[in-house]
Amino acid sequence: VIIFDNRGAGKSDCPPGPYSADILAEDTAGLLDYLGLAPAAVMGFSMGGFVAQALVINRPELVSKLILADTTYGGPNYVPMTPDRLAKLADLTMDPVERAEWGIEDSTGPGFTESNQDFVKEWLQYILGRPMTPEGFMAQMAIGLGLDSASYEDSFQPKLKNT
Repeated sequence: VIIFDNRGAGKSDCPPGPYSADILAEDTAGLLDYLGLAPAAVMGFSMGGFVAQALVINRPELVSKLILADTTYGGPNYVPMTPDRLAKLADLTMDPVERAEWGIEDSTGPGFTESNQDFVKEWLQYILGRPMTPEGFMAQMAIGLGLDSASYEDSFQPKLKNT
C-alpha cells in the first residue's frame, strides 16, 4: 500500500495554485511510473477520488482497479456542499484538533467514531501529522468546483470495484 500527500497537502511541496484534478493525476502518474507500480489498484478518498478519476480518464493504462470512497464525479447531477458545511471546511481559524475531529465525523456514518475508536485515533494522528498551509488548502478546495467526470463514467466504469 502506497499512501502519499498530493501537492499542497501534508508533507508535499505547496507550489502556487491553481490546482486541478488533472494536475494532481499527472503527479500520481509520475509517482506510479517512477516506482514501477503500474498498473495499480487505485483508491481515492474524498478529493483523492477526483484525482483517481482523472488518472483513470487520462492514463487508463496505469489503473487496474478503481475504488472511489466518499467522493463525487461532479457534473450536472452533483449536489454541492451546503453553505454551512463549506464555511466550516474553509474556516482556517478552527483549532486543528477540532477541525480534524469534525472532518472525521463528517466523512463517516452515524456511530462510526464511537465503534471504531482505535482507528479514529490513528486517523486523527495521521491528519494532524500532515498539516496543510492555507494556500494549499484553498488550492485543493478549488479542485472540486470545476469537476465534471460524469461524462467519462463509461471509461472508468469497468475498473470500478462495486461494494
